[in-house]
Amino acid sequence: MTARKAQMFVVIAVFLGGLLFFVQQALITYSLIEISSPYQTKEHYIVMNVMDAINQTINTSSGCLAFENDLKELLSELREDFASEGYLININYDLNCTNWDSSTDAPLSISISFTGTHDVRGMFKFYNK
Repeated sequence: MTARKAQMFVVIAVFLGGLLFFVQQALITYSLIEISSPYQTKEHYIVMNVMDAINQTINTSSGCLAFENDLKELLSELREDFASEGYLININYDLNCTNWDSSTDAPLSISISFTGTHDVRGMFKFYNK
């Protein structure tokens, strides 16, 4: 008698699990959350990736002059990559090598203007860590 109850329990559990899976798959297209339009585009992520690339370049450079050459090369590659995708990115920077090792004054100030579906602009300061 106990074995039969255990078998029925397993059969019912498998049936209910399958039923729940079927209902979830049937309704999944109706349960997607719509996000606001600025986050449906990738401009925000592109600016964040540019900032990460600049931070990585600062951290791997041996000094301020080497960093300036690396930064020019990075910005040139970014402009070419985004232009090939139909986006316009304008990055201006001000580099002050006397502040390279300073923890209070930023050696690098950058303004980013990105034109795509939505325009994104920002001013950022970077420190040599």
